[in-house]
Formats: sequence, structure tokens, C-alpha cells
Amino acid sequence: MKIKDLIVVVALAICTSWALEYIMGSKKNVATEPDRPGQSFIAQSPLMKAVNFVDTKRIASAIATHVETDNALYDFSTDGAALERLRFKRQLGDEMGTIATIFPSMRDNRANTCFLVALADKTPFFYTLVKRTDKTETVDLIYEAETDEAFIRKHFTIYKKSYQIDLALTVQSKQARALQPRLFFPAPVMPDMLDRDIRTIVVSDETGSLTKVPRAKLVDNKCWFAPAFFGADNRYFVQAMVKDVDGFVTHAYSKVTGDVDLQAVLEGPSVEQTSTWHLTFYFGPKELAAMASVDNRLEQTFDYSWMLAPLAKLFLAMLVFFKGYLGNYGFAIIILTLVVRLVLLPFALKSTHSMQEGQKKSAEMQRKLNYIQQRYKDNPEQLAREREELIRKNGLPGIGGCIPALLQLPVFLALSSMISNSIQLYKAPFIGWIDDLSAKDPYYVIPVLLGLSFLTQLFAAKDTNQRIMFVSLGLMLAVFSANWASGVCLYILMSTLLAFMQTSLQKKLGWA
Repeated sequence: MKIKDLIVVVALAICTSWALEYIMGSKKNVATEPDRPGQSFIAQSPLMKAVNFVDTKRIASAIATHVETDNALYDFSTDGAALERLRFKRQLGDEMGTIATIFPSMRDNRANTCFLVALADKTPFFYTLVKRTDKTETVDLIYEAETDEAFIRKHFTIYKKSYQIDLALTVQSKQARALQPRLFFPAPVMPDMLDRDIRTIVVSDETGSLTKVPRAKLVDNKCWFAPAFFGADNRYFVQAMVKDVDGFVTHAYSKVTGDVDLQAVLEGPSVEQTSTWHLTFYFGPKELAAMASVDNRLEQTFDYSWMLAPLAKLFLAMLVFFKGYLGNYGFAIIILTLVVRLVLLPFALKSTHSMQEGQKKSAEMQRKLNYIQQRYKDNPEQLAREREELIRKNGLPGIGGCIPALLQLPVFLALSSMISNSIQLYKAPFIGWIDDLSAKDPYYVIPVLLGLSFLTQLFAAKDTNQRIMFVSLGLMLAVFSANWASGVCLYILMSTLLAFMQTSLQKKLGWA
């Protein structure tokens, strides 16, 4: 055999070995289920998402049960022993109102029912309200349903002073056949925010930290092994299982239907006789105090910039404080912007001073470089050595002036993130046409003013290039900010105007 032929045979053998190892390894990864709680994997067989109901014909009218607490209005129904409507009491502008995240129109499909318990076959839908008990701190509701194969009891405990809901779920197999219950509940939906909201699955991973997966990035057969926290959220609300005392959840996954529907699915263990599990849920807004009273991990659902979250929370506390005195979140944003600019003033002055010093050093450096180039223009090697020596002794001017300016970037990101994702600004009015600081300016007045604020700096520009830059920035900012929350636009507008006033004052006082 020739050497060339031998090399070809060896190469083919190596490639075949790698291919087999890859294929076998991939199959092994798919088939092997993880054993660490919260670990994700792709299920080898299709997940159970369809629901087959045994009682398709109604035998009695549904009975609605209304529960009112300090914070919310709950409407339960014997249809599915479900939470049919959920409304949160909120201060909306000058009046008290409600924000709904679950409502009957979501239940055109029975399988979209909140707290539906499904079995592999013959899932009951019509329940009986057995008992309601009103206590000082809680309201208890007990529902029961029975088929020829199973008996199901749901015991809800609704807390009056928090957003906590406990569920004691009992499943009994009436035949030798094992049952595997699944519990469904939806992501919060706000119809007026469908075009600017993102619903995500929230799950505690194998490290114990919360991971968020947007609806658009969910993989059909992806699931998590026995997570200790699982649910869904949107920009302002969370609906999640936060405690599983008896180990009900063996797997958790998502179900996406239609254009907006997103459900969390908790798959339980097989039941051969009778089993009872106790689960705790948080159905409520993203507010620190409210979430901390139920589970501290809920704080991780905030969509603040991850490393800047502490700074964003500080700004939110300041914003709420100023609003308490001013009575208007728009004016509170203006005062907060002013305070932030005052705190950053020393850095701004340092930046200006460093830039001036850098300009002087640059001019001096350029003069010395010109001298060296003229002196050693006929000796390239000596010119290079002299240039390196000059840079080694004097350094590169102008870099120090950028550092104080860069320190302001985290502040901007934290403030913008806080304003965009804080429920306090939802439906919060400012003045005139601005009736919701969390939504875009309906008449684009603030974005236009924001663009014009950059154009005013044309008068201070010294050359044509600077003027072109300000015109471009002004037009780009006006276009991009047209779809931003008006609260964010207001903050950027005030910050820009204050920066312009600061620069003008520095020039008048001779500091610039």
C-alpha cells in the first residue's frame, strides 16, 4: 500500500470515529435526564401539553366566588376550580383603580384555565364548591371533583395582606391505574401593553439563581427537572410557584398557544392511591416589599440591569420619596435628575479640567513631535527612537479626561432601566397630554424637544464637523426616542438641558 493511500485510510478512520462518538454522545445527552433540581434538558418524548376533558356537557351553572383582600380582587369559579379573574388594586393617577392580569376572555379554551389540574385522560372540569371560610388573615376555598378514575380536591388559601396563594392539592386514584397530575397557570397579560411587553418563563436553575427565558426563545420540548421556583412574568407582574413543600414538581415546562398565551406547567409524580401536596404561589406586582414578604428570590425577576440593580433600586426609592412630596412622578423625575446631576458635578468638573489639560498637553506634544520629525527626517531609525522616548516620558494625553465622563454611564443606564421597568410609573400622569409615563409620548412632543436640545448646541460648536455631529445626534435621538417610555425621554431631556446649562455657567465663571 502506498503512503498516500495509507494516510487516506487513517484519516477516514479518524473522521468516522469522531462522527460515531459525536452521534452516540448526542443521543446519550438527550436520553439522560438530569438529577440536579432546576437543571434544564430537552425531553426525548413529547411533553404532555394537551388536556382531554371527561365532562364535556355542563350539568349545572358555574358558581362564581368573589374574594377581596387589601391588595387584590379574586374571582374563582367552579369551572375548573379556577382563578377566573385577577385584578390588583392600584393608585392610577389621582384615583384608585385596578389592573387585571387574568380575565375570563383568556378562558375561551378550557385548557387556559388558571390552576387547572389535568390528568393523562378524563380530566374533570366541573367542580363543586364544598366550603368557604373567611378568617382574620385568610380566606379558604375548597373545591372537589370526581370521575370514575379519580378524585381531586383543591384547597386554596388566599392571604388578605399579601399576594400569596397556597394550594393544598389532593389526588386519589380510584382504580389500579396510576395517575400523573399536571398543574397549569398562565403568565400575566396586560392587553394595553401587548405591543411593548415581554412575557418570560422564570425558573430557578441548578445553581439556585433565577433564569428568565423570553416567550419568543422557548424551545418546544425543553423542560426543567424539579425546579424549586417556576412561573412566568411580564414587565410589572409575576405569577409563580415559589414553594413546593412536599415535592410535587417532577418536571416543569411551558405551553405557548395563540399569539399571546403563555402557560407554566408543573408536572407531578405518579399517584397510585392518594397523595396531597402543598404549594405556595406569588401572584402580584414587582414591588420589593410585597415580594420580600413572600419570597426574597422574587427580587431577581426585576428587569433592571443586572450589576446596576442596587443603583436602580436606590433611584426608585428616591423617586418614590420625591413623589410623596410633589404628588407627581413626572416632577419627581425632574428633581431626581437634578439631584443626580449635582452629585455628578465634581466628576463633570474633573472631566472638563482633564480635557483642558489634555488639549494643552496634546498641543505641546504635537509641537515636540513636529520638531523631532524635522530634525530626524533623514534618519528614520533615530526618528522612531526619539518618538518612542517622547511618548515614554510624557504618555498619551487626553485619556484621563474620559474616565470621569465614563463614570456617568452606569448612572444613566440604571436610571433608564428603573424608569422603564417600575410599576409605579404605569398609568402615572405628568402634565397635559402625558397620561402614562410608562408609555410613549402620544404626540411625540418630548422626543422632538429632545432632538432640539441637541440642535441648540450648534451655537457653541466651533467648526463644521461639530455642527454636523450635533445635527446627526439630534435627529437620531428624536427618531429613536419616539417609541421610548415618556418617563425615560423626560429624564434624558432634563439631563441634557441641565448639562447645557452647566456648560454655559462654567464658561461664564471661567471654569471651562
